[in-house]
Amino acid sequence: MKAFAQVLQLIRLRAEVYYDATQCGEWTLDNPPSGLTCFHLLIEGQCTLEIPQVFSGQLQQGDLVVFPYEVAHTLRSISSDEATSVICGHIFFEHQASHHVLQALPRFLHLSASATQAWLLPLQQLISYEKAARPTLSQPMIERLSELLFLHVLHHVVAHTPALSGVLALYAHPKLCQAINYMHDHVEEFPTLVQLASIAGMSRTSFCQRFKQHSGLTPFEYLTWWKMQLAWQSLKAGDTVQQVAEQVGYASEAAFSRSFKRQFGVHAGSVRETIPSSKR
Repeated sequence: MKAFAQVLQLIRLRAEVYYDATQCGEWTLDNPPSGLTCFHLLIEGQCTLEIPQVFSGQLQQGDLVVFPYEVAHTLRSISSDEATSVICGHIFFEHQASHHVLQALPRFLHLSASATQAWLLPLQQLISYEKAARPTLSQPMIERLSELLFLHVLHHVVAHTPALSGVLALYAHPKLCQAINYMHDHVEEFPTLVQLASIAGMSRTSFCQRFKQHSGLTPFEYLTWWKMQLAWQSLKAGDTVQQVAEQVGYASEAAFSRSFKRQFGVHAGSVRETIPSSKR
């Protein structure tokens, strides 16, 4: 999990609550297929979740639902005599590389407070407290807590999902994760496949096959992805393109810039231009 912890440290996200209300009587909340990452947290009461041709079930107080890429779905009241309080929000990411992580998640996640009390219940209680104690000032606090909720969701998936796919599968694999740890710890290097296979305790052929099978990426594609995550953060911190290229092991600024553009669709220099002049 060492490498996964490093990924979590680099993820830059922002939560925005778009619905926060307590409903009485019959109600329906239709959610269009935005393609954004979204979540629903049931603070009080119960309701149904309907995803056409995929899922229809009941949500209880404290349950959390996350859509890595929002599809059409509906929340609906169960009883007209019971009040229901729900918070709905979107999660936004600083750059598109986070899609590698999102694509590795299930189509939707339904987490029960009763099954994840170690982290979900306390966070839900904090959010409930903010709503009750400071109703006019609660949204910024709820959004920051929602960001923490999402990071806990990622950790929960890696720790408790037996059949992971995508990059998340690499962090849970007992052998492949050894090679991943080496890539993360030696970002200035471009290790060979033979080196990485040896670190994982596998043959070169088996290593490449398992890596691709589990993640959908080649070892070199993952290594490049990781280098570019670090590069983005270093550019944002004020380092020059040349400095960053050297930090992540590129012999020339031109080669680094080409890899960066392929990964993010923007020039490395344009990322640095967005930072305040005081940080340069």
